[in-house]
Amino acid sequence: MTDVAVQVTLTGDIDVDLTDELDEAGRTAREHRLPIFVDAVGVSFMDSAGARFIGRCYGHGPLTVAASPPVRLLLKILAMDDVLTPREPS
Repeated sequence: MTDVAVQVTLTGDIDVDLTDELDEAGRTAREHRLPIFVDAVGVSFMDSAGARFIGRCYGHGPLTVAASPPVRLLLKILAMDDVLTPREPS
C-alpha cells in the first residue's frame, strides 16, 4: 500500500463565493480515487460552502483534514471531527 493522497489546500475565507471552485476541486480529487488530504490550517472563516465540500469528500472515501480552529469547531459541530488530524502543540 502507498501513502499517496490528493491534497487540497484552502486558505482565507471559504464561503459561497468559492462554490464553483470547491465543486471542481472535489470532483477532481474524487476522480483520482485516492485518499483526500485537506489542508485547511490557513482558513480564517468557513461557511456552509466549505462544509459542503468537506462533507462531499467525507462521503467518497478516506479523508484527513488539518484544520484551523474555526474549521476544527465547524467539523466538531457537524460531527465530522473524526477526520481531523491531531492538534499540533502550541
